[in-house]
Amino acid sequence: MTVLDWLFGAICIPLFSWLAGALQAVILEPLALAGAPVGLRVVLVGGLVGLASLAIKRLLRVDEKERLFQQEFATRRGEQADFGLVKDWKLQQVLYKASDQELDEMYNEFIAKKFAYFGMTYLVPIFLALYWLDWAYPREYLIARFGSPFAVQLPWKDFLPGLSVPACFFVGFLGVIFLSRRLGKGHGSKAMLGKVKEGVEL
Repeated sequence: MTVLDWLFGAICIPLFSWLAGALQAVILEPLALAGAPVGLRVVLVGGLVGLASLAIKRLLRVDEKERLFQQEFATRRGEQADFGLVKDWKLQQVLYKASDQELDEMYNEFIAKKFAYFGMTYLVPIFLALYWLDWAYPREYLIARFGSPFAVQLPWKDFLPGLSVPACFFVGFLGVIFLSRRLGKGHGSKAMLGKVKEGVEL
């Protein structure tokens, strides 16, 4: 047995099991006592995870960092217009090449950070939540209780007989993300309208 095997078996598995049980006691069991069906419980969990992802995104200031990058990138790109004032065309080429290389490095670094932020904000919470839900509502449990592996039974047997646990989860998760973006666009439009009104009054 290696050290990693011991760490996984002696620490990781018991820790994850304890966390899964604690989350079930805090979230799923109260919903079950309230009479919420399994599908609704999973949808609500998806919504909570969506809110958690938005909170992580806000904590990491992802939108602010992206906006600052775009401003800096546009400024650096605009500086290339000054290279046209250089009379020596060879020097112009050197300056353009150096500037383009710097912009490429900036953009590649931005893409790498954006992917990392995307993973921390969305992928990791989704993966952990789906892993937990699969533990809480395994296929065997659903079949034993409902006679099918679906958390929500639908009447369209041939087309869409039901919604699985992941499908219910993404209904709640994507619903929260979509609603957040719609509300964000609404606030942005109101702020822009307010600035336009201020300009007209002036």
